[in-house]
Amino acid sequence: MTFHAHNMFVTKDGEITAFDFVDSCYHWYAFDIAIIIYSVIVRYNRQNEQSETLENHLAWFLDSFLKGYQEMNTIDSWVLKVMPKFLEYIRVLYYNVFHQRNKGKVLDGEQKLRWLKMKAEIETDEPLTKYSF
Repeated sequence: MTFHAHNMFVTKDGEITAFDFVDSCYHWYAFDIAIIIYSVIVRYNRQNEQSETLENHLAWFLDSFLKGYQEMNTIDSWVLKVMPKFLEYIRVLYYNVFHQRNKGKVLDGEQKLRWLKMKAEIETDEPLTKYSF
């Protein structure tokens, strides 16, 4: 189970409640980290106004996230080096999930544009970010 912004609730007191276990799977810890990074990238890209670059936003996020993560687990040097490949894998995975959920439906508006953009990014092998892990 990987926590991201859409499958947990945090109270004002800092208590975490997890839900939505549909994507639970046995995987590398690097995949868990990649899911969270992917969620941060998607959320950043959906903002109407961006006061900083995606790369600066990721640097800010990862600084705090990795400090906290390493209080409980160590991160081998290879984990961050392979992060771009995990992010590519997640994008293809989510593209397939989106395609399966909408099979036979007529897409229009923002949904169609998002799906076509994701498809084009996969086909051209466009990286999700230029951030150097």
